[in-house]
Amino acid sequence: MALFDLTMPIGPVEALSERFDQAPRPVPAMTTHTWTIQAPPHPPYQARVHVFAFWGMAGTYIDFPGHIVETDDGQDAASIPAESLFRIPAQLARLDRSRQPGPISAADLQAACDRQTPPPGLVINALGSARCDQIPDRSVFLAKDAVRWIVDRGTRLLVADVYESNDQPQDVFRTLFAAGVATVCRPAALGVLPRQRLRLTALPLRCVGATQLPCRLLAETEPA
Repeated sequence: MALFDLTMPIGPVEALSERFDQAPRPVPAMTTHTWTIQAPPHPPYQARVHVFAFWGMAGTYIDFPGHIVETDDGQDAASIPAESLFRIPAQLARLDRSRQPGPISAADLQAACDRQTPPPGLVINALGSARCDQIPDRSVFLAKDAVRWIVDRGTRLLVADVYESNDQPQDVFRTLFAAGVATVCRPAALGVLPRQRLRLTALPLRCVGATQLPCRLLAETEPA
């Protein structure tokens, strides 16, 4: 078994916006305070206490269906069962579209997957060795028929380096969330994954009411 950490780091500075029509602004992701702890009869010591300030889209993050109000299924980061995010069997669909902007079709994804029974997890590495922040934003995207193919194959956890288009909206997230699919966005280094069956783990903190928040994304290879 090989283990791959596919998580983008957070900080030290992150973009933050509080409204959809507001341009993100850079803010420190973490402020550190030092407290002096008195512990007589032992000598005092210094403790670092961190205060975090970042939004739900910092680093690699997971969206649950409740991220969109109209598709809210009542689950959040505190209530979703851990087993639905831990070591989920998955298959890899690999393309290399980093220099080819435009839609990815259902036929593209079908051709990139093996012919075995689809597991509940799916990794779409559409950009090859490139990361999502190394190409023009949303220049490569999933076409509507690709989104329907993802849903119809029974996907429950989707990790992808491309999703929606700014210029040609495909209603990607609403379609996925309406079908109960959780999505992991801004993964790192999907190009390092081998072409074989995987297990995915995408664990966020148990934040009550949170439907979008950073997570640690891991992939492990299944024994041959």
